[in-house]
Amino acid sequence: MTPKLHRVVDCLHAATAQALVLDEQAWEARLKRINHLPNSTLARIAIHSIHKLARCYPESAYNRLIRPYAENGYEVIGIGRNSTVLKVGDTALKIIRSSSRLSDAKKSTVIDEMKQKQSLLVDYIGSYALEQNFVVIPNPIKHGEVIAARQPLVKNYEPIEPNNHNDFESQARTSLESVKDFIAKSLTMAMDTDHMPDLLGASNIGFGNQGEFVVVDTLPISGGSCIKPSIQYLNKLSSDIDLAFS
Repeated sequence: MTPKLHRVVDCLHAATAQALVLDEQAWEARLKRINHLPNSTLARIAIHSIHKLARCYPESAYNRLIRPYAENGYEVIGIGRNSTVLKVGDTALKIIRSSSRLSDAKKSTVIDEMKQKQSLLVDYIGSYALEQNFVVIPNPIKHGEVIAARQPLVKNYEPIEPNNHNDFESQARTSLESVKDFIAKSLTMAMDTDHMPDLLGASNIGFGNQGEFVVVDTLPISGGSCIKPSIQYLNKLSSDIDLAFS
């Protein structure tokens, strides 16, 4: 595939992941943010078209995107702009799709960068981060190798979509207090480093089997176009929790 086609496919992965989980209000807010992206008018039209396709046919788009893995016997449990997540025993294996095009030296450099970013996140949010082990493995669906992130599988994972309306009344108070603590630490991280946990991707935070709060995407995001909406999500999430406490 050409670089442009790779970008289209990555965009479809991201749009489909969001289309499967966002409510109508959150979806409309996502579409409005596209209008403020630093892309050309033509690029924004293309992004809107991809999102429209994903919203109209989310299940069909998802099944098409995961087909290469399913045909090779893998169980896919999630997708994102950059990764496809497989269930392998008690492990969640995140395949970094674009890494298949990198040289061995570049893969090593990227892994070092991922480790540094994860370390920065852990410094701020501590044990909420379910740390990932970054390795190079054979590509599950074609020749060559890819970077993968290994992580313990969270059983009965209940994701939180911060930009959705969240009704937390059934959650234990201690679980929600952990989320409030995570919000405070994330805001501190944003102010100190211009980095924060990735709340733009689908299902990156949630509750585990025992109601424990976990962050399953341990690579922080940076830059104003990412930080600003993420802070808005955190503020909304905090308000949703306050309503549950009242």
